[in-house]
Amino acid sequence: MRWAAIALALALAGCGAGIDEPAASSDPAEPVDATDLDAVRTPPILQDFSIGGDFALSAHDGSTFNLAEHRGEVFLLFFGYTHCPDFCPATLSLLGQAYDLVGEEAEDVGTLFVTIDPARDTPQAMAEYLSYFGVPALGLTGSEEDVAAVLASYAGMAETQEGDDGEPIFGHTTYTYLIDHEGRVRYLFRADDTPIFIAAGLREQVRIAAAAADPN
Repeated sequence: MRWAAIALALALAGCGAGIDEPAASSDPAEPVDATDLDAVRTPPILQDFSIGGDFALSAHDGSTFNLAEHRGEVFLLFFGYTHCPDFCPATLSLLGQAYDLVGEEAEDVGTLFVTIDPARDTPQAMAEYLSYFGVPALGLTGSEEDVAAVLASYAGMAETQEGDDGEPIFGHTTYTYLIDHEGRVRYLFRADDTPIFIAAGLREQVRIAAAAADPN
């Protein structure tokens, strides 16, 4: 299967189909040759972005995912599609590496894959696609209007182009949004952030959520 091969390749180069965007916040951490997350001197600086918000979409497992019903949980969210040639498989591979670094605490982090191609990305297609990556990802879809509304609320962008084979391809937002236990966007990871940098942000946010749930 081509997606299995891509997943194993871990091709983390920039996305040719992505849309250039301004830097979200501070520079990434200095590279460190270590899996010990305590060695990361500069974790992501969490912010309360004025984007995002609750939404409800259909999940690939047949359920309805409503963000408002998941207070107390931490999520990574990104927009993509299963026919994406570069950014989407690279991002899932990148997040898989970050999950591995976080370890057991990663069990408290979910990944939301919101399709920008609902016409082709059926629940079955998303389930098969996501199964190739070591990420607990939930594929989300809806009507074109529903998806567009979520994309707009997260200040995302998607542009349709015609590929060489006549099938549509999308230039799209390449940020991965870190959503905290209160449903707020707290950080925007870039496509060139390292797994260690992402893992540091995840671990910090998981600990904040755990402290909020048990202040004693």
